[in-house]
Amino acid sequence: DIFYRKTNEFNSMDIIESAYSNVHLIREYEEFKFGKKTFGLLSWINNDNLEKNMKIIKETSTADYLCLHGEIVGFEMTKGNVADKGLSQDIFGKFDQVLSGHFHIKNKIGNIYYIGNPFQTNWDDYGSDRGFHIYDHEKDEFKFIKNEYENYDVIIYQDVTDQSSFDFSSYDGKIIKILVTKVSELNQANYSKFLETLSKHCHEYMIIEVSEEEIKAPTIVKLKTNTDLISDYITQLNVNDSQKEESLRIMYELHGT
Repeated sequence: DIFYRKTNEFNSMDIIESAYSNVHLIREYEEFKFGKKTFGLLSWINNDNLEKNMKIIKETSTADYLCLHGEIVGFEMTKGNVADKGLSQDIFGKFDQVLSGHFHIKNKIGNIYYIGNPFQTNWDDYGSDRGFHIYDHEKDEFKFIKNEYENYDVIIYQDVTDQSSFDFSSYDGKIIKILVTKVSELNQANYSKFLETLSKHCHEYMIIEVSEEEIKAPTIVKLKTNTDLISDYITQLNVNDSQKEESLRIMYELHGT
Protein backbone atom coordinates (compact mmCIF):
# COMPACT_ATOMS: atom_id res chain seq x y z
CA ASP A 1 0.00 0.00 0.00
CA ILE A 2 2.87 2.37 0.77
CA PHE A 3 5.87 3.10 -1.43
CA TYR A 4 8.26 3.84 1.45
CA ARG A 5 8.34 1.88 4.71
CA LYS A 6 9.32 5.00 6.67
CA THR A 7 6.39 7.20 5.68
CA ASN A 8 2.71 6.76 4.75
CA GLU A 9 2.66 9.83 2.53
CA PHE A 10 2.83 7.97 -0.79
CA ASN A 11 0.25 5.18 -0.87
CA SER A 12 -2.20 3.45 -3.18
CA MET A 13 -5.11 3.80 -0.76
CA ASP A 14 -5.48 7.52 -1.48
CA ILE A 15 -6.35 6.61 -5.06
CA ILE A 16 -8.92 4.02 -3.99
CA GLU A 17 -10.58 6.39 -1.54
CA SER A 18 -10.89 9.10 -4.18
CA ALA A 19 -12.44 6.63 -6.64
CA TYR A 20 -15.13 5.13 -4.36
CA SER A 21 -17.61 7.02 -2.21
CA ASN A 22 -18.03 4.10 0.23
CA VAL A 23 -14.31 3.81 1.11
CA HIS A 24 -12.99 5.59 4.19
CA LEU A 25 -9.24 5.71 4.70
CA ILE A 26 -7.82 5.82 8.22
CA ARG A 27 -4.65 7.86 7.88
CA GLU A 28 -3.70 8.04 11.55
CA TYR A 29 -5.95 6.76 14.36
CA GLU A 30 -9.73 6.52 14.78
CA GLU A 31 -12.09 4.81 17.21
CA PHE A 32 -15.38 3.08 16.42
CA LYS A 33 -18.05 1.58 18.67
CA PHE A 34 -19.31 -1.92 17.85
CA GLY A 35 -21.85 -3.09 20.42
CA LYS A 36 -20.38 -2.35 23.85
CA LYS A 37 -16.77 -2.43 22.71
CA THR A 38 -14.61 0.30 21.25
CA PHE A 39 -12.19 -0.54 18.46
CA GLY A 40 -9.14 1.61 17.82
CA LEU A 41 -7.83 1.44 14.26
CA LEU A 42 -4.23 2.51 13.84
CA SER A 43 -2.44 3.09 10.55
CA TRP A 44 1.04 1.76 9.71
CA ILE A 45 3.62 2.82 12.30
CA ASN A 46 6.77 4.31 10.79
CA ASN A 47 9.58 6.74 11.63
CA ASP A 48 7.40 9.76 10.82
CA ASN A 49 4.59 8.89 13.23
CA LEU A 50 6.33 6.66 15.79
CA GLU A 51 6.31 9.13 18.68
CA LYS A 52 2.69 10.16 18.09
CA ASN A 53 1.51 6.55 17.82
CA MET A 54 3.39 5.45 20.94
CA LYS A 55 1.52 8.15 22.87
CA ILE A 56 -1.80 6.94 21.41
CA ILE A 57 -1.07 3.32 22.38
CA LYS A 58 0.24 4.05 25.85
CA GLU A 59 -1.84 7.07 26.90
CA THR A 60 -4.69 8.50 24.84
CA SER A 61 -6.41 5.47 23.31
CA THR A 62 -9.63 4.47 25.06
CA ALA A 63 -10.17 1.38 22.89
CA ASP A 64 -10.95 -2.08 24.23
CA TYR A 65 -9.58 -3.65 21.05
CA LEU A 66 -6.67 -2.21 19.09
CA CYS A 67 -6.34 -3.06 15.39
CA LEU A 68 -3.08 -2.33 13.65
CA HIS A 69 -0.58 -3.52 11.07
CA GLY A 70 2.59 -3.83 13.10
CA GLU A 71 5.90 -5.57 13.67
CA ILE A 72 5.82 -6.97 17.21
CA VAL A 73 8.75 -8.81 18.78
CA GLY A 74 8.27 -12.51 19.53
CA PHE A 75 5.84 -13.41 16.73
CA GLU A 76 6.49 -15.63 13.73
CA MET A 77 7.04 -13.69 10.51
CA THR A 78 7.14 -16.94 8.51
CA LYS A 79 7.29 -20.54 9.74
CA GLY A 80 10.02 -20.82 12.33
CA ASN A 81 11.28 -17.25 11.84
CA VAL A 82 10.48 -15.12 14.88
CA ALA A 83 10.69 -11.32 14.83
CA ASP A 84 13.47 -10.12 17.13
CA LYS A 85 13.05 -6.42 16.30
CA GLY A 86 10.02 -4.17 16.37
CA LEU A 87 7.45 -3.12 18.96
CA SER A 88 7.58 -4.60 22.45
CA GLN A 89 4.61 -6.72 23.55
CA ASP A 90 4.60 -4.87 26.86
CA ILE A 91 3.26 -1.60 25.42
CA PHE A 92 -0.09 -3.23 24.57
CA GLY A 93 -0.93 -4.42 28.07
CA LYS A 94 -3.93 -2.13 28.65
CA PHE A 95 -6.00 -3.51 25.75
CA ASP A 96 -8.39 -6.45 26.04
CA GLN A 97 -7.06 -7.67 22.73
CA VAL A 98 -4.73 -6.47 19.99
CA LEU A 99 -5.46 -7.63 16.43
CA SER A 100 -2.58 -7.24 14.01
CA GLY A 101 -1.86 -7.84 10.38
CA HIS A 102 1.55 -7.81 8.63
CA PHE A 103 2.84 -11.31 9.43
CA HIS A 104 0.86 -13.95 7.53
CA ILE A 105 0.88 -16.70 10.13
CA LYS A 106 -1.93 -16.86 12.70
CA ASN A 107 -0.27 -16.77 16.11
CA LYS A 108 -1.32 -15.54 19.53
CA ILE A 109 0.63 -14.57 22.63
CA GLY A 110 -1.28 -13.21 25.60
CA ASN A 111 -3.66 -10.49 24.44
CA ILE A 112 -1.95 -10.06 21.04
CA TYR A 113 -3.31 -11.98 18.07
CA TYR A 114 -1.87 -11.98 14.54
CA ILE A 115 -4.98 -12.87 12.59
CA GLY A 116 -3.16 -14.12 9.46
CA ASN A 117 -3.93 -13.36 5.84
CA PRO A 118 -7.08 -14.54 4.04
CA PHE A 119 -5.38 -16.72 1.42
CA GLN A 120 -2.09 -18.48 0.68
CA THR A 121 0.45 -16.33 -1.16
CA ASN A 122 3.62 -18.48 -1.28
CA TRP A 123 5.01 -21.91 -0.35
CA ASP A 124 5.61 -20.78 3.22
CA ASP A 125 1.81 -20.77 3.58
CA TYR A 126 1.42 -24.40 2.48
CA GLY A 127 -0.48 -26.45 5.03
CA SER A 128 -1.43 -23.39 7.10
CA ASP A 129 -5.01 -22.31 7.69
CA ARG A 130 -6.02 -19.08 6.02
CA GLY A 131 -9.29 -17.17 6.18
CA PHE A 132 -10.97 -14.20 7.84
CA HIS A 133 -12.72 -13.33 11.09
CA ILE A 134 -16.21 -12.09 11.89
CA TYR A 135 -16.82 -10.12 15.06
CA ASP A 136 -20.13 -10.83 16.80
CA HIS A 137 -20.77 -7.66 18.81
CA GLU A 138 -23.68 -9.22 20.73
CA LYS A 139 -21.60 -12.16 22.00
CA ASP A 140 -18.37 -10.15 21.97
CA GLU A 141 -16.46 -12.89 20.20
CA PHE A 142 -14.48 -13.47 17.02
CA LYS A 143 -15.26 -16.35 14.71
CA PHE A 144 -12.64 -17.63 12.27
CA ILE A 145 -13.95 -18.53 8.79
CA LYS A 146 -11.47 -20.84 7.08
CA ASN A 147 -10.65 -20.37 3.42
CA GLU A 148 -11.21 -23.90 2.12
CA TYR A 149 -9.31 -23.25 -1.10
CA GLU A 150 -5.57 -23.87 -0.93
CA ASN A 151 -3.28 -22.51 -3.62
CA TYR A 152 -0.41 -24.96 -3.02
CA ASP A 153 -0.34 -28.73 -2.91
CA VAL A 154 2.02 -31.73 -3.06
CA ILE A 155 1.63 -34.89 -5.16
CA ILE A 156 3.67 -38.05 -4.60
CA TYR A 157 4.01 -39.73 -8.00
CA GLN A 158 4.99 -43.38 -8.45
CA ASP A 159 4.53 -45.87 -11.25
CA VAL A 160 1.72 -47.49 -9.26
CA THR A 161 -0.29 -44.25 -9.39
CA ASP A 162 -3.63 -45.13 -11.03
CA GLN A 163 -4.28 -42.32 -13.49
CA SER A 164 -7.74 -43.60 -14.39
CA SER A 165 -9.01 -42.90 -10.88
CA PHE A 166 -6.69 -39.99 -10.04
CA ASP A 167 -8.68 -36.83 -9.24
CA PHE A 168 -6.88 -34.29 -11.44
CA SER A 169 -9.71 -31.77 -11.02
CA SER A 170 -8.87 -31.36 -7.32
CA TYR A 171 -5.70 -29.56 -8.42
CA ASP A 172 -7.43 -27.04 -10.66
CA GLY A 173 -5.61 -23.70 -10.56
CA LYS A 174 -3.11 -24.82 -7.94
CA ILE A 175 0.67 -24.61 -7.78
CA ILE A 176 2.03 -28.14 -7.33
CA LYS A 177 5.21 -29.83 -6.16
CA ILE A 178 5.47 -33.33 -7.63
CA LEU A 179 7.67 -35.62 -5.53
CA VAL A 180 9.32 -38.55 -7.31
CA THR A 181 12.18 -40.95 -6.64
CA LYS A 182 14.55 -41.29 -9.62
CA VAL A 183 12.71 -39.92 -12.65
CA SER A 184 14.96 -42.02 -14.90
CA GLU A 185 13.52 -45.25 -13.47
CA LEU A 186 9.87 -44.33 -14.03
CA ASN A 187 7.71 -45.62 -16.86
CA GLN A 188 8.29 -42.61 -19.08
CA ALA A 189 5.15 -43.00 -21.18
CA ASN A 190 2.87 -43.08 -18.12
CA TYR A 191 4.85 -40.34 -16.40
CA SER A 192 4.59 -38.04 -19.43
CA LYS A 193 0.89 -38.74 -19.72
CA PHE A 194 0.40 -37.86 -16.04
CA LEU A 195 2.26 -34.55 -16.40
CA GLU A 196 0.38 -33.68 -19.57
CA THR A 197 -3.01 -34.27 -17.94
CA LEU A 198 -2.04 -32.46 -14.74
CA SER A 199 -0.79 -29.43 -16.70
CA LYS A 200 -4.30 -28.95 -18.08
CA HIS A 201 -5.63 -28.51 -14.55
CA CYS A 202 -2.97 -26.92 -12.35
CA HIS A 203 -1.58 -23.41 -12.68
CA GLU A 204 1.99 -24.69 -12.67
CA TYR A 205 4.04 -27.57 -11.30
CA MET A 206 7.62 -28.34 -10.36
CA ILE A 207 9.25 -31.76 -10.07
CA ILE A 208 11.42 -32.60 -7.06
CA GLU A 209 13.45 -35.81 -6.78
CA VAL A 210 13.53 -37.11 -3.21
CA SER A 211 14.72 -40.26 -1.46
CA GLU A 212 12.53 -43.21 -0.48
CA GLU A 213 12.85 -42.10 3.16
CA GLU A 214 11.57 -38.61 2.35
CA ILE A 215 8.62 -40.04 0.41
CA LYS A 216 7.59 -42.09 3.44
CA ALA A 217 8.32 -39.43 6.06
CA PRO A 218 5.40 -37.51 7.58
CA THR A 219 7.48 -34.34 7.39
CA ILE A 220 7.26 -34.42 3.60
CA VAL A 221 5.30 -31.15 3.66
CA LYS A 222 8.40 -29.46 5.07
CA LEU A 223 10.25 -29.48 1.77
CA LYS A 224 12.25 -26.33 1.30
CA THR A 225 10.07 -23.24 1.29
CA ASN A 226 10.91 -19.87 -0.21
CA THR A 227 12.33 -18.67 3.10
CA ASP A 228 14.46 -21.81 3.37
CA LEU A 229 15.95 -21.02 -0.03
CA ILE A 230 16.53 -17.40 0.98
CA SER A 231 18.23 -18.55 4.18
CA ASP A 232 20.43 -21.06 2.34
CA TYR A 233 21.55 -18.41 -0.14
CA ILE A 234 22.32 -15.67 2.40
CA THR A 235 24.02 -18.06 4.85
CA GLN A 236 26.63 -19.08 2.28
CA LEU A 237 27.49 -15.49 1.30
CA ASN A 238 31.02 -14.29 2.03
CA VAL A 239 30.02 -11.56 4.52
CA ASN A 240 30.23 -11.28 8.30
CA ASP A 241 27.59 -12.77 10.63
CA SER A 242 25.99 -9.45 11.56
CA GLN A 243 25.45 -8.64 7.87
CA LYS A 244 23.93 -12.07 7.31
CA GLU A 245 21.59 -11.64 10.28
CA GLU A 246 20.45 -8.21 9.15
CA SER A 247 19.98 -9.42 5.56
CA LEU A 248 17.94 -12.39 6.77
CA ARG A 249 15.78 -10.16 8.97
CA ILE A 250 15.03 -7.79 6.09
CA MET A 251 14.27 -10.61 3.65
CA TYR A 252 11.99 -12.40 6.14
CA GLU A 253 10.06 -9.17 6.75
CA LEU A 254 9.72 -8.44 3.03
CA HIS A 255 8.67 -12.00 2.28
CA GLY A 256 6.18 -12.14 5.14
CA THR A 257 4.35 -8.90 4.37
